[in-house]
Amino acid sequence: MTEHTHNSSAAAWSQQLEELLVRESGHHKIKGGVRTLYEAGGKGQLLSMAETLLSPTTKVVAILVGSANCTIMWPPTDTDGPGGAFAITRTLQRLGRQVVLVTDELNHEQVFEALKKANLSMDECADLTAATLKDIPIETAAYVKFACQRNWTEAEDVRLQNVYDAADFILNLGRPGPGEEGETRAHDRANMTAFDSAFKFFFTRPERFALRPDHVATTAVIGELGNELGMGGLISCVKENVEYGEDIGCSVQADFTLVATTANWGAWGLSAMLTLLSIASGEKISADSLLPDVVSQKLILKTLVEEGARCGLTWTRDEIIDRFESEENWKFLNELRQLTFSLLESSQGQKSLPSSEKISTPASSNLVDMTMSQNIRNTRADS
Repeated sequence: MTEHTHNSSAAAWSQQLEELLVRESGHHKIKGGVRTLYEAGGKGQLLSMAETLLSPTTKVVAILVGSANCTIMWPPTDTDGPGGAFAITRTLQRLGRQVVLVTDELNHEQVFEALKKANLSMDECADLTAATLKDIPIETAAYVKFACQRNWTEAEDVRLQNVYDAADFILNLGRPGPGEEGETRAHDRANMTAFDSAFKFFFTRPERFALRPDHVATTAVIGELGNELGMGGLISCVKENVEYGEDIGCSVQADFTLVATTANWGAWGLSAMLTLLSIASGEKISADSLLPDVVSQKLILKTLVEEGARCGLTWTRDEIIDRFESEENWKFLNELRQLTFSLLESSQGQKSLPSSEKISTPASSNLVDMTMSQNIRNTRADS
C-alpha cells in the first residue's frame, strides 16, 4: 500500500467508524442527537487521536476512568466507561504502549473490581513517577487512585504532577469536568463538584505546578453530552443544543475530542481505528487480538452492577449503559468488529477474519480471583 493510498484509506476508515459511533442519537436530550456535537467539532478526530497514540513519541498513555452520576444514591458510579478503558488498555498494551489507569476514591471499588474480574493485570501505585513506571512491565497497567475534591490536598497535587510528567498522552473516558463557574455538574444539573477530583489540572497545567518545562502531554476526551472534562471546544454548541447546556457544559478543552453515543462505544471505536492503522502499517498481530470482545465486556458490566454501579440516566442498578440495554451494546460491538474486519479485507485483498471467529472466554470468577492475587501488587505494601 503506497503512502497516498494508506492516507486516503485511513481517512475513509475513520469516517465510516465515526459515522457508526454517532449513528444512534442516544438518550440524552440534545437537539438533533449526539450527531449535533459531532458535526460541531468531532469530524476527523478519531484518526488524529489514533495517529497520535501510534506516534513513536507516545510511549505512556494515562486513562481517566470512573464517573459519578448520582448525588442521592450510593455508590454514584456510572456503568459507562470502565468497559471502554479495558478495551483501549488491552489494545495499547499489545501495541507496545504503557498504560496508567487513573481513578478516584469514590469510583475505585467498582472500577478496580470490574477490571480485575476481566483479568486485567494491574499494579496499584500510591506514588507513581516516571522512574517507578519503568519497573512495571508493559502487560501490566499502573493503577493510581486519587482523593475526591473534598479530600484533595497538596500531596494530591504532587501525585498528579508526577503522573502528568510520566504520561505522553492523557485520555479522559467520559468523566465530567468543571464549567465556566468552576462547578462540575451531571446531565440533570446536579452539582457533582464534591464528588469530582481535580483532574482538570491534567488539562490546564497550572503555573504553580513544578512540571517539566520541556514536557507537554497531549490531551483527549471521549464524550457524548458536553459536560465531560475536555469538551470545552464544543461549549457553544452544548449551550445551544443540550438540555441545561448553559449549566452543565465543561469549559476545559482537550487537544482531541471524540464524540460518540456512549463513552464505551467511543473507546471501542478508538480500538478499532488503532487496529486498522497498525495492521495497515505492517504490524504483525491479528486484528482479533486487538479488538474488544463481547465476553470480556459482559463480565465487566456484570461486575460493575454487582459492585453497585448504576446506569447514568435511569440510576438503576441494572446492566444498562445510558439507557441502552446490554444486548444493544453487544450488537453494536459485534457490528463494529465486523466492520473492522471488512475494512481490513478490502484493503489487504485477503481475509482478515479468523476462519471461526472464536473469542477467548475469560477465566471463571474464582480462577480470576486466584490469579489476580498474584498479578496485582500493592506498592504501598511493598514499601
